[in-house]
Amino acid sequence: MFYTKVMQIERAEIVNILRKTPLFGALDSLTLGRFAALFRVCTFRAGEIIFDEEGESEAMFIVFAGEVDLAVEEKGGFSTFTTLHRGDFFGEESLLLDNPRFYQAAAASSVTLLCLDVARYLNFDAPLTGVEETLEVLVRSRRLSLSLPLPWLGRDEFVHVIARRHPAVLLSRMFGPLVLMFLSLFFSLLMLWFWLPERPYGWILLGVGLPVALGWA
Repeated sequence: MFYTKVMQIERAEIVNILRKTPLFGALDSLTLGRFAALFRVCTFRAGEIIFDEEGESEAMFIVFAGEVDLAVEEKGGFSTFTTLHRGDFFGEESLLLDNPRFYQAAAASSVTLLCLDVARYLNFDAPLTGVEETLEVLVRSRRLSLSLPLPWLGRDEFVHVIARRHPAVLLSRMFGPLVLMFLSLFFSLLMLWFWLPERPYGWILLGVGLPVALGWA
């Protein structure tokens, strides 16, 4: 449930925040000014759930004041993976996909949010150049960052974009080929040294397994 503040935030303040985000910062001033009018102001008390994991994707949010915890459900409850502050945004996947949320957002303190409803976003009549492409990268990066260990991130840090050259992407793509390469080498050596040393099966397995692993990589 949203709590709309009586106090209004000046559109210039909203524009200033939007301009600093990687999602909307590239929009021209005229479009950004019109786009800022789509946002409404919502407040939550500390501890309140803004949206739950597996909940409906109805809006995206930008933190105007206060703090928001993002968490995923694990054994024993929810585990917070980052804390957001002024200017940080979340829930952006709702603008791209009509899928259930894949994390939970809760107010870590009394928080004021700029809320963009999906319906308003979809009905905006000016071109939002580059926004959808950026959304795809952001949503993919956030999903990937939750599925891979990123021990260098602090509690107040989170991933906006993971590029193709990022070590996490490389690790996720190389895991399967490396396992196949290791198994091919391991069983080939067993055949050559212990099981069937006088037969060519070990060399055949090695000759097939390694090219397949390299091609997969």
